Amino acid sequence: MISYLYKKVVASGWAPSDPDPADCMGVLVRKQRGTYITMPTAVNDALLDAALKLNIIAALTMRPEMLDGILASLMPGQTELRFHDGSQLQILDSIMQVDQSSIKKFQYACVCRQERLILVWHDDLTNLIPQAAKIEERLLSLVSC
Repeated sequence: MISYLYKKVVASGWAPSDPDPADCMGVLVRKQRGTYITMPTAVNDALLDAALKLNIIAALTMRPEMLDGILASLMPGQTELRFHDGSQLQILDSIMQVDQSSIKKFQYACVCRQERLILVWHDDLTNLIPQAAKIEERLLSLVSC
C-alpha cells in the first residue's frame, strides 16, 4: 500500500521520484502506535517526528508547482491561507513546530515555510490522496484569480 501511495504522489507531481534524504518528502502509514511504514524507506527525522507527535494514521508531503509562488506572496508572520470558499490552511514556519497544541488537526494539512512543502494527513487511509488533491485545487484557486 505504501508503495502505491508514493507512486500516486510522484505521478501527481507533488514529489520527486528520487528525493534528497535531507528533504522532508515522503509518505507515512501508521503500522501501530509509534511505528510507521515509510516511503522512501528512510524519511527525514523531522517528518517522522511530526507524524509521531500528531499520531496520525497516514501522511504525505507535497510540493506542488504553484507552492513557491504562494510562499513568496505570504506576509511575514502570516499563519493561514484563506480560500475563496471560506476554508483555510494553517501555515507553520517549520515542520519542526508540528505538535498537538499548534495544529488544527481537522484541517488535515499545513504549509511548512522553511521546508517549502505541505504536510497532508488523514485518519482514513483511503482519503489521503483525495485530501491532497483537494488541497492542490484550493491552492490553484488562489493563483488563478
